[in-house]
Amino acid sequence: MKYLMRILFIAIFLICLKDSFCQDSTKHYFKEIGWTIHVPLGFKVLGIDQHSTMVNSGKKGMEQALDTTVNTLKAINLISARKSRNYFDASLTRINSGIETTKANFIKSQEEAIYKAFSKDAKVDSSSTTMNVGSQIFRKFEIVVHINETASFGMNMVTKAYKGYYFLIAYVYLDKETKQQIETMLIESMFSAYE
Repeated sequence: MKYLMRILFIAIFLICLKDSFCQDSTKHYFKEIGWTIHVPLGFKVLGIDQHSTMVNSGKKGMEQALDTTVNTLKAINLISARKSRNYFDASLTRINSGIETTKANFIKSQEEAIYKAFSKDAKVDSSSTTMNVGSQIFRKFEIVVHINETASFGMNMVTKAYKGYYFLIAYVYLDKETKQQIETMLIESMFSAYE
């Protein structure tokens, strides 16, 4: 049980979960990148009032789990939502568009840190592929954490350099139905052609 709590704490930090309740919502538009999504019914869109506290305490937990210093980037949170213990988060980090190698190395380092943090206490499967989000192709890193013979959960990081930002979509799911809901939301999302 101690390991399960540690693993879930790390997952929550990684997607910058804000633990406050708001009402159900469906359509959300983000002008920074011209992106529109329809959050599935049953998900609660979360507020940002506890964001800094969560990131700071999560950073300390990650540093302890990895026995190293964890660097975080200043991000713009677009949206966080939850359905029971399933989470979804989208954020932007301003980047220098001329440094492709730095962006690729940063994404790879995030994936390696996540794998290392989870694999300390559980069996982990991971894969990298691409995913269509709206009309854009994103890099998708998926990790499935097997806590024991019958319990597991998945975490996906979907990333892309887009319009001067590092665009990160992260989600944790405990069942295939919720994973499908989130991925359908992403596939059916839209980017404005004229933004």
